[in-house]
Amino acid sequence: MSTKPKSGLYFFNLILFIAISGFIAFHMISLGASYKKEMVRYVEILNFEQRLLNAKEWALGEWEAKDRRELAQEHLDNANEYLELSNWHSTVFGLFCFLFLIVGWMVFRNHTVASQFNSISLVVVSAMCLIVGISLPMLEIGAYSHDLTIPLKWTDPVFGYKLDMSKTFQGDMYYYYQNKSIVELIGILFKSGNALVAIAIMSFSIIMPVIKLILSLVMLSHADIRKKKFLRKLIGKIGKWSMADVFVAACFLAYLSFYNMNTGISTEANTLPGLYFFLAYCVLSIISSMYLEKAVEKELETA
Repeated sequence: MSTKPKSGLYFFNLILFIAISGFIAFHMISLGASYKKEMVRYVEILNFEQRLLNAKEWALGEWEAKDRRELAQEHLDNANEYLELSNWHSTVFGLFCFLFLIVGWMVFRNHTVASQFNSISLVVVSAMCLIVGISLPMLEIGAYSHDLTIPLKWTDPVFGYKLDMSKTFQGDMYYYYQNKSIVELIGILFKSGNALVAIAIMSFSIIMPVIKLILSLVMLSHADIRKKKFLRKLIGKIGKWSMADVFVAACFLAYLSFYNMNTGISTEANTLPGLYFFLAYCVLSIISSMYLEKAVEKELETA
């Protein structure tokens, strides 16, 4: 039985998957950037420097605060709309990747090189997840006060006259906000002079995973290269040095620690789609390595 027709069909489906998933990924990244832009503007309007140190809000009180809150709410509504669209695209992207893997496995499961096809599919899907994961924001953290009151009370020591000029700033007042992707984080570290940390994160979370994916595809595409034992060992070594899984764990720990912080002010921490796609890359990368070993072992047994 000839395997060429099914092989041609498989690679046609693979190219179609890359094109469609790439299109969806581009829109997700664009929506993530728009969400961040609107959230940054929202926080800037409600920043404590713009409110606490603003003479207008001290003097005009609720009139100035109302205009500020209405403008901030517009940006927040826009941000929530972008986030909703980003989450919808993320769901579609995830389901599309899942269907590609499942349908590919069902259609080509009786193919003579089914393990090889499955491995290629897993490597390609994990590569797409890596691209999205490092490009989209992963974690969002902020610190703010709601209806902050500045106590300004004075009591006359002689006549006992009490003067209360306390000021309440209605709504939210932000002290801190961050929303970063891995790529943005690396860029910030370079700009701030922390080149060593930036290079470490870039090497262990981007460069090594990319090298591992490329080597895996090369091995799966060339039978002679698959027989080279040192390349298989090299992929295993690179996998051990990759800190992608450690990076994901660190993000979750940062999320939990900031979310439960007890500082007297309100804190918020939200995980964003980038973290879940990076996590998906970690899982799929491990599974693809297992399939790669299986494909090589099966090929060596039949050789």
